[in-house]
Amino acid sequence: MDISGYKQIWDCHTHTLYSGDGKGTIEQNVRSAVDKGLTKIAITDHGFNHMSYGIKRDKVKEMRSEIERLKKNYPIEILYGIEANLISLHGDIDLTPEEQKWFDIILMGVHKSTKPATFGGWFNFTLRNLLWDTKKHSAKVTDSYIEALQKNKIDILVHLHNIVHVDAVKIAKEAVKHNTLIELNNKHVLLFTQQELWDIANTGANFIIDSDAHVPEGVGDCPNVWEYLRRNDVPLDRIVNFKKID
Repeated sequence: MDISGYKQIWDCHTHTLYSGDGKGTIEQNVRSAVDKGLTKIAITDHGFNHMSYGIKRDKVKEMRSEIERLKKNYPIEILYGIEANLISLHGDIDLTPEEQKWFDIILMGVHKSTKPATFGGWFNFTLRNLLWDTKKHSAKVTDSYIEALQKNKIDILVHLHNIVHVDAVKIAKEAVKHNTLIELNNKHVLLFTQQELWDIANTGANFIIDSDAHVPEGVGDCPNVWEYLRRNDVPLDRIVNFKKID
């Protein structure tokens, strides 16, 4: 597929030093986005229940203050977000309804090293995700994604199929009802098949390309997605942050 006439204009999945595994400051991410001609960036560090790299609740005001300062100094839309974690088979995420109001954008997915909602979740959710990716468990996690969409305000579902395989088409049908985007993640895009992407598009769902950058120079850099799009016939008009160059 010829995509030479297009460019990516947003990156809504980036990490900073606040994540623990990020390597740059918020301002360095923003500056990189501006240098690459992006019109929007989201700072989306790991959610509270990520045991290895999750941000601390007492850092939220500090991060928000920094972002508000940067908005005055850089010609780009800056969103304060979070990469929340699915933490149970009942659609629970690591944000209360009140905490969800703290953020401009909420991403959500399944991750390793995530503290589950209940003690029983260590086995039935966390451990099973890592060791027993069976069809039965996959169906349960799929239903949990759907319940999470129904119970929470989620803007983007990140790297579906990461850790545990799910029915992405079934999830996409629910995502349409909530205007939730399906991410094409630079690190995990190969988890999707071409047919699956078309089936997702046929539900009416839209996609977003994100870098999942953990270093400033990686912001807006999605070579794996671009290569995937070149090799596969993907509906470009369903990618919300893809712009045709005049």
